[in-house]
Amino acid sequence: HYCLDIGGHPFGEWYEREVNILRGDPRRLEKIASAPDAFDLVKWMICSDPLSRPDSNEVCMHPFFWQDERKLTFLVDFSDRLEREEVASSSILLNVERDAERVVGRSWDRKVDSALLEDAGKYRSYDRSSR
Repeated sequence: HYCLDIGGHPFGEWYEREVNILRGDPRRLEKIASAPDAFDLVKWMICSDPLSRPDSNEVCMHPFFWQDERKLTFLVDFSDRLEREEVASSSILLNVERDAERVVGRSWDRKVDSALLEDAGKYRSYDRSSR
């Protein structure tokens, strides 16, 4: 977190850290929220329950440390898996859709490069009105 937040500590300034740690209040964690992989990893690493924290192997395997090619492969494989799910009864789809607006916001298609969207549309159909 210190490097990602340019010197910031997830629990705030030196004079408030101990209290924030005891309260489980990582005040500055939001400073890295724009990097979801980093946010997720740091949040996991500073969990107040030591047994819930990752060990060093789990940290090294976290997507934060994945190369771009591995991330892309994961997303393609996951997308293919979702496509095979039965829409009405899939707990996987329900869980993915539950936080979709928080993750991508509204008008997701405006956030994707138009050339990529056009190319992707050649292989699959997308509901641009979905939220």
